[in-house]
Amino acid sequence: RYPKNASVSISGAKLPTTLLLTMTAFGTSRGPFYARTGTSRLTMRPAGVTNASPIPIAFEGDTTKLDVQPPRSIVWTGVIPLRIPALSPGMYEFDLSRFAPVVTDADAYSVDATQRYLLPIYVPPAPSATPAFRAGQRFIEFSQPTGQAQTSAPGLHILTLKSIGHGSSGVTTLVFASDDGTASSVDTQSADVFGLSGLTPIVDDADVDSLVKRYAGRDVYPIADFWPICVFANGSEGEGIRPDPTSPLRIRSIVRLYGVGASWGLGPNILRMLDSGADYVTAGPVLVTFDIGRMDRSLVNHAFASYGGCAAFYSEFSGTWDLERALSFTSTIASHPEWSPPIVSEVKQHQVTVGMTRAMVIASVGYPSVYGTAAQMMKLDTWYYEMPPPASYTVYFKNDIVVKYDPPRMLP
Repeated sequence: RYPKNASVSISGAKLPTTLLLTMTAFGTSRGPFYARTGTSRLTMRPAGVTNASPIPIAFEGDTTKLDVQPPRSIVWTGVIPLRIPALSPGMYEFDLSRFAPVVTDADAYSVDATQRYLLPIYVPPAPSATPAFRAGQRFIEFSQPTGQAQTSAPGLHILTLKSIGHGSSGVTTLVFASDDGTASSVDTQSADVFGLSGLTPIVDDADVDSLVKRYAGRDVYPIADFWPICVFANGSEGEGIRPDPTSPLRIRSIVRLYGVGASWGLGPNILRMLDSGADYVTAGPVLVTFDIGRMDRSLVNHAFASYGGCAAFYSEFSGTWDLERALSFTSTIASHPEWSPPIVSEVKQHQVTVGMTRAMVIASVGYPSVYGTAAQMMKLDTWYYEMPPPASYTVYFKNDIVVKYDPPRMLP
C-alpha cells in the first residue's frame, strides 16, 4: 500500500468571485475521498506588502467529494470552490498555514492533509464578461489525431461558437467555426460552459486587449533562454525547442484562458520548464501562439524531428508584465553592434561576468526572480535568480554595471 496523504493546489479561477482549489488524495484501495473544510481558515494578502490586512476567503460548502480518478490510478481529485472579494490585479500570497481539512477515504480512515506554506498566486484583471453559451463565445481546442475524420488539423485552434440549436430530450447542438476554416458541431446536455471535453473557454479583459493591440501580428525576439512549447503533429507536446534569439517570431494570437491555472518559475525563462525555483500560480494564463512557419525557420535545434514536426507553437504568460520580460520587439544581441565578439559569445552561452552592463545580463539570463515589470526591475541593484538547489545565483549592479557575481554552486 502507498502512504495516504492529500495535497492542494490552486487550479484556476472564475473571476471575479471564485478561486478553484484542487485537492488530490493519494494511496488508497477504496475511494472516493471526502474533504471537510469547515474548521479551516484561509486568507490572502498582496505580496510584498507587510502591513496589508489579510483578505478572508470563504468556502462555498463544508464537504467536497473527491471522486475523479483516472484509469489505473491511485489518485483521487476534487475541486473546492472558494469565494473571494473583488481583487485588484497583482501578485498575492495565499496563506495555507491554517488550512486543516479533515480528509477521509471510503472506509472513513483519515488521511494526512496538513498544509503549512504560503503560495504565491497572480490574479489577472476581471473578465469583461464571464463565458457562457452564446454566439461569439470562443474556446481553445487542443486537437490530436484520432484515426478518424478530423474536424480540424492536429494542433491548437481557436473555436468560435456560431449558433446554438435546441433539440429534443434536452440536447443542445453547438456549431463552431475554427480559425483554420473548418466547422464542427457538438451535442451536449450540459448547460455548463466548462463541460465541453477538450475545450477551454476564452475571455477578454483590459490586459489582454492591450496585449492584442501591441503584439498581435507583430515580430518579436526571445530574451535570453526562451523555450516555447511545441505541439507535435502526432499530438504530443515538447518543451525542448529553443528559437534563435536573433530571428524574429511572429505572434499569431493572444487569448486569456478562463477557469484554469498554470504555474512556473519566476525569473529566468527556462524556469517555465521546471517545477522548482520561485514558483507561483497564475489564475487564468494568457496563451500566446506563434506563426508556425516563422518558428520552424528560427529553431536552433531539431531534436524532435522524428515526432513529425510541430503543428503549433505556444507559450503561456501571466500578463503584460510577464510577457515583456520574455519577448522584445528588437533582438537584444543584434541591437547592440558595439558588443565585442567575446561578450556576444558569453551572452549566447548564458554566462554572467563582472563588467557586463545590465542590458548584457538581460540578454544572457533574463530578469531576476522578483515580481514586477521590466521597468521596475531596472531600479533594483541586486538581482537574485532562484533556481533549483543549489543552482541559484546573484548579480550585483552599480551604475548599471555588474560589480559582483555570486555564481551557482555545484552539486558534490
